[in-house]
Amino acid sequence: MITDLKVSQAFQNDAAGMKLGLDLATSTEISRQIRPNSLTVNYDAGTKSYSVSADGWSQRFAPENIQSNANGETIYQKTGGTDRSYLTIATTPYTNSKSNQYVGLAFWQENAVSGTRQDMDFYIFTYGLPTSAATVPRSGVAGFRTDTFGAVSTPGQEPRSFQGQGDFSVDFAAGVFATHSYLNETTLVTDQGVSGGGIEFTGAGHLSSSSGTFSGNALMRAGLDRPPVLSPGASMAPMERNWVAPFRGRTGTV
Repeated sequence: MITDLKVSQAFQNDAAGMKLGLDLATSTEISRQIRPNSLTVNYDAGTKSYSVSADGWSQRFAPENIQSNANGETIYQKTGGTDRSYLTIATTPYTNSKSNQYVGLAFWQENAVSGTRQDMDFYIFTYGLPTSAATVPRSGVAGFRTDTFGAVSTPGQEPRSFQGQGDFSVDFAAGVFATHSYLNETTLVTDQGVSGGGIEFTGAGHLSSSSGTFSGNALMRAGLDRPPVLSPGASMAPMERNWVAPFRGRTGTV
């Protein structure tokens, strides 16, 4: 069970992320780089700690770093001078009270502040026990309720996070899927929000016939005068009953 780990694990994962340079005086983006090249996530059963690494970063989060732990969400924080490290582990969907069995969702963030500049490495990843190709259904249809989270950025503007609820449907016989979510946006520095029609995430694609993965295209229609964000070739893996996946686009991560 993903909520009651008894042995140490080196988890398989799917990850997306970005590195941002922010001007805190103007609340705007200075620089951006899509990440990660690769990410690892490990659990040490002896110390009950998680270790994550990507793009030269490596961090260990132990029980003494827990800031809150409720409703299937555990938030870790580590502090060093003006630097901050955060890890959020969610094993219960935000729109459901039933815990996942085989997969978790995580957010990892590294903040480094110097004067009015903040450099932020932000990763979203899923981890757990993937479904093998042999056990993926090849007939019938299924539908799932989804929670969508992500971030988008544009040079010279303030980066924004977004979240919302939606649905994911798959036709196993035809090998196709579609997903859609309505979203709310929030600015990352000034914490201003916007909601309403036209802010949405849409995706569609195919189920692999030789593995347990999906691939396709995704489009995020943003608010606050932002152009659509296209994520071509997005991929994700189903993980035993619990369906979660990161997408990576030109200007953001989902």
